[in-house]
Amino acid sequence: MSKLRVAVLGCGGRGRGHIGILKGFEDVELVAVCDPVAGARDAAGDAFGVARRYASAEELLDAEDRRAHGSPLHAVFVAPPAHLNAQAALPCLERGVNTLLEKPPGMSVSETIALRDAADRTGALAMVGWNRRF
Repeated sequence: MSKLRVAVLGCGGRGRGHIGILKGFEDVELVAVCDPVAGARDAAGDAFGVARRYASAEELLDAEDRRAHGSPLHAVFVAPPAHLNAQAALPCLERGVNTLLEKPPGMSVSETIALRDAADRTGALAMVGWNRRF
């Protein structure tokens, strides 16, 4: 069975949490990390052994689409600061990449509806992560 190819957008605390969990799965290949802050993406990439690093969702999606050669990017985990969730997730959904994003999905109803509509248009799965900690 081939591995699930995933990327993580956002290399702060929430993103690094996802990276740590994803690296523990034998059937997952973490292909790239993405963060506009070079220090954050390089620290995460170095800490978890991820060579491909990008500054924007668009850059990641363009590069990984070209690299795929029959093995597409299956999913993206979106974990930037909360006010950027919709902005980071929308390009992924628009390109038909299954996307798990942290809560809140949008800072307004219109942002959230745009995510829903993009997923509907492309058939991508849009999932909002919510972890009950206590």
